[in-house]
Amino acid sequence: MLNKNIILTSMIIALASCSQTAKKPVKIMKVKKALAADDEIRISPPKKIGVINFSFDSTEIKSHESKELKSVITYLNTAPENTKIIITGHTDRVGPYTYNKELGLERANKIAQTLIQNGIKKEKIEVFSMGENDPLIKTNNWDQKKVNRRASIELIEIKDQRLRAPISTYKK
Repeated sequence: MLNKNIILTSMIIALASCSQTAKKPVKIMKVKKALAADDEIRISPPKKIGVINFSFDSTEIKSHESKELKSVITYLNTAPENTKIIITGHTDRVGPYTYNKELGLERANKIAQTLIQNGIKKEKIEVFSMGENDPLIKTNNWDQKKVNRRASIELIEIKDQRLRAPISTYKK
Protein backbone atom coordinates (compact mmCIF):
# COMPACT_ATOMS: atom_id res chain seq x y z
CA MET A 1 0.00 0.00 0.00
CA LEU A 2 2.85 2.37 0.87
CA ASN A 3 4.49 1.91 -2.56
CA LYS A 4 1.21 2.69 -4.36
CA ASN A 5 0.68 5.82 -2.25
CA ILE A 6 4.25 7.01 -2.87
CA ILE A 7 3.89 6.46 -6.60
CA LEU A 8 0.49 8.17 -6.76
CA THR A 9 1.66 11.12 -4.65
CA SER A 10 4.79 11.49 -6.82
CA MET A 11 2.65 11.57 -9.94
CA ILE A 12 0.29 14.14 -8.41
CA ILE A 13 3.19 16.39 -7.44
CA ALA A 14 4.66 16.09 -10.93
CA LEU A 15 1.34 16.90 -12.56
CA ALA A 16 0.49 19.78 -10.24
CA SER A 17 2.84 21.93 -12.29
CA CYS A 18 1.74 20.65 -15.73
CA SER A 19 -0.06 22.78 -18.26
CA GLN A 20 -3.83 22.47 -18.48
CA THR A 21 -3.65 22.75 -22.28
CA ALA A 22 -2.94 19.08 -22.95
CA LYS A 23 -6.16 17.22 -23.74
CA LYS A 24 -5.02 13.58 -23.70
CA PRO A 25 -4.18 11.60 -20.57
CA VAL A 26 -0.48 11.70 -19.86
CA LYS A 27 1.51 8.48 -19.56
CA ILE A 28 3.51 9.03 -16.41
CA MET A 29 5.60 5.96 -15.79
CA LYS A 30 5.81 2.19 -15.84
CA VAL A 31 5.03 0.86 -12.40
CA LYS A 32 7.19 -2.01 -11.20
CA LYS A 33 5.53 -4.53 -8.90
CA ALA A 34 3.18 -2.00 -7.26
CA LEU A 35 0.40 -3.14 -9.59
CA ALA A 36 1.92 -5.49 -12.16
CA ALA A 37 5.04 -5.51 -14.31
CA ASP A 38 3.38 -4.20 -17.47
CA ASP A 39 0.71 -1.93 -16.00
CA GLU A 40 0.67 1.77 -16.73
CA ILE A 41 -0.93 4.43 -14.60
CA ARG A 42 -2.73 7.15 -16.50
CA ILE A 43 -3.98 10.40 -15.06
CA SER A 44 -5.26 13.50 -16.77
CA PRO A 45 -3.42 16.82 -16.69
CA PRO A 46 -4.63 19.01 -13.81
CA LYS A 47 -7.65 21.21 -14.43
CA LYS A 48 -7.63 24.48 -12.52
CA ILE A 49 -11.08 24.94 -11.01
CA GLY A 50 -10.55 27.87 -8.68
CA VAL A 51 -8.25 30.45 -7.12
CA ILE A 52 -8.91 31.98 -3.72
CA ASN A 53 -7.01 35.18 -2.89
CA PHE A 54 -5.90 36.21 0.59
CA SER A 55 -4.92 39.43 2.33
CA PHE A 56 -1.31 40.07 3.31
CA ASP A 57 -0.05 37.65 6.00
CA SER A 58 -3.51 36.09 6.37
CA THR A 59 -5.23 32.72 6.07
CA GLU A 60 -8.71 34.17 6.47
CA ILE A 61 -11.05 33.62 3.53
CA LYS A 62 -12.47 37.00 2.60
CA SER A 63 -16.25 37.31 2.24
CA HIS A 64 -16.06 38.11 -1.47
CA GLU A 65 -13.89 34.99 -2.01
CA SER A 66 -16.57 32.82 -0.38
CA LYS A 67 -18.66 33.03 -3.57
CA GLU A 68 -15.77 31.60 -5.62
CA LEU A 69 -15.25 28.87 -3.05
CA LYS A 70 -18.95 27.95 -3.08
CA SER A 71 -18.85 27.52 -6.85
CA VAL A 72 -15.77 25.29 -6.49
CA ILE A 73 -17.60 23.19 -3.87
CA THR A 74 -20.63 22.87 -6.15
CA TYR A 75 -18.38 21.74 -8.99
CA LEU A 76 -16.50 19.25 -6.79
CA ASN A 77 -19.75 17.71 -5.54
CA THR A 78 -20.51 16.72 -9.14
CA ALA A 79 -16.95 15.63 -10.02
CA PRO A 80 -16.33 11.95 -10.80
CA GLU A 81 -15.29 9.69 -7.93
CA ASN A 82 -11.91 8.94 -9.53
CA THR A 83 -10.51 12.43 -8.97
CA LYS A 84 -7.90 13.96 -6.69
CA ILE A 85 -8.14 17.58 -5.53
CA ILE A 86 -4.84 19.45 -5.39
CA ILE A 87 -4.75 22.62 -3.27
CA THR A 88 -1.57 24.67 -3.49
CA GLY A 89 -0.93 27.64 -1.23
CA HIS A 90 1.11 30.64 -2.46
CA THR A 91 2.48 33.85 -0.94
CA ASP A 92 4.16 37.01 -2.09
CA ARG A 93 7.91 37.48 -1.48
CA VAL A 94 7.60 39.64 1.63
CA GLY A 95 9.08 37.94 4.69
CA PRO A 96 11.38 34.98 5.33
CA TYR A 97 11.32 32.05 2.91
CA THR A 98 10.40 29.41 5.53
CA TYR A 99 7.63 31.59 6.95
CA ASN A 100 6.15 31.97 3.46
CA LYS A 101 6.30 28.20 2.90
CA GLU A 102 4.37 27.68 6.16
CA LEU A 103 1.88 30.46 5.35
CA GLY A 104 1.21 28.93 1.92
CA LEU A 105 0.54 25.58 3.58
CA GLU A 106 -1.79 27.17 6.13
CA ARG A 107 -3.74 28.81 3.28
CA ALA A 108 -4.06 25.50 1.46
CA ASN A 109 -5.14 23.75 4.67
CA LYS A 110 -7.77 26.44 5.30
CA ILE A 111 -9.28 25.75 1.87
CA ALA A 112 -9.09 21.98 2.48
CA GLN A 113 -10.91 22.36 5.83
CA THR A 114 -13.66 24.36 4.14
CA LEU A 115 -14.07 21.73 1.43
CA ILE A 116 -14.25 18.93 4.02
CA GLN A 117 -16.81 20.87 6.08
CA ASN A 118 -18.91 21.08 2.91
CA GLY A 119 -18.96 17.37 2.19
CA ILE A 120 -15.82 16.76 0.13
CA LYS A 121 -14.01 13.56 1.17
CA LYS A 122 -10.74 14.18 2.98
CA GLU A 123 -9.10 11.26 1.14
CA LYS A 124 -9.55 13.05 -2.20
CA ILE A 125 -7.57 16.14 -1.11
CA GLU A 126 -3.80 16.73 -1.36
CA VAL A 127 -2.36 19.94 0.11
CA PHE A 128 0.91 21.61 -0.93
CA SER A 129 2.72 24.92 -0.49
CA MET A 130 4.77 26.76 -3.06
CA GLY A 131 5.35 29.64 -0.66
CA GLU A 132 6.91 32.47 -2.65
CA ASN A 133 8.34 30.16 -5.36
CA ASP A 134 5.60 30.40 -8.00
CA PRO A 135 4.44 34.02 -8.29
CA LEU A 136 1.93 34.98 -10.97
CA ILE A 137 3.66 38.36 -11.17
CA LYS A 138 7.29 39.01 -10.24
CA THR A 139 7.16 42.58 -8.99
CA ASN A 140 8.18 44.94 -6.21
CA ASN A 141 4.90 46.87 -6.57
CA TRP A 142 2.87 46.35 -3.40
CA ASP A 143 -0.51 46.52 -5.17
CA GLN A 144 0.49 43.96 -7.78
CA LYS A 145 1.83 41.49 -5.20
CA LYS A 146 -1.69 40.74 -3.96
CA VAL A 147 -2.37 38.36 -6.87
CA ASN A 148 0.43 36.13 -5.57
CA ARG A 149 -1.32 35.66 -2.19
CA ARG A 150 -3.56 32.78 -3.19
CA ALA A 151 -4.50 29.14 -3.04
CA SER A 152 -5.12 27.37 -6.32
CA ILE A 153 -7.48 24.42 -6.55
CA GLU A 154 -6.95 21.84 -9.27
CA LEU A 155 -8.62 18.57 -10.16
CA ILE A 156 -6.84 15.49 -11.50
CA GLU A 157 -8.74 12.54 -12.91
CA ILE A 158 -7.15 9.15 -12.29
CA LYS A 159 -7.72 6.85 -15.24
CA ASP A 160 -6.58 3.59 -13.60
CA GLN A 161 -9.38 1.91 -11.63
CA ARG A 162 -7.00 -0.27 -9.60
CA LEU A 163 -5.58 2.74 -7.77
CA ARG A 164 -8.97 3.33 -6.17
CA ALA A 165 -9.72 -0.30 -5.27
CA PRO A 166 -9.41 -1.50 -1.68
CA ILE A 167 -6.09 -3.17 -0.91
CA SER A 168 -7.82 -6.53 -0.38
CA THR A 169 -8.70 -6.75 -4.08
CA TYR A 170 -5.09 -6.68 -5.26
CA LYS A 171 -3.66 -9.98 -6.47
CA LYS A 172 -0.08 -10.98 -5.69
